[in-house]
Amino acid sequence: MVKPYEVPIPPCNENSLLVKVYYSFVSSGTEHATISASGKSLLQKSFTNATEKLNKVKEALNSNGLAGTIALIKGSLDKVLELGYSCSGQVVSVGKNINSFKIGDFVACAGSGIANHAECISVPKHLAVKIFKRSCL
Repeated sequence: MVKPYEVPIPPCNENSLLVKVYYSFVSSGTEHATISASGKSLLQKSFTNATEKLNKVKEALNSNGLAGTIALIKGSLDKVLELGYSCSGQVVSVGKNINSFKIGDFVACAGSGIANHAECISVPKHLAVKIFKRSCL
């Protein structure tokens, strides 16, 4: 069973928008795979995509040395993964470098690790687009 976490509202930096999420797209295949993997033991996880993981470890060893690589591996084992990559909502805060969005705009947002299933998200301006309301006549 995946345990939900209480997390603080993310900060809105100078190049991002803070969005109150109203709708979030659920991809049953992607999210089922992520949730299923979270219940696997360390041994089971290590054998999934083993060749790809070994190549990443080799690259990390070359770049970071043994101690740095061990720290990276330990950090990734304890990491909490966010779910979701597509949502829509309303802008509640705008970074100081952004002039193409304003508070109250409705937006669609994308990005793994950004457009999560959450109450509020902080999204870079290049991963958001305004949703225009049109009236039928």
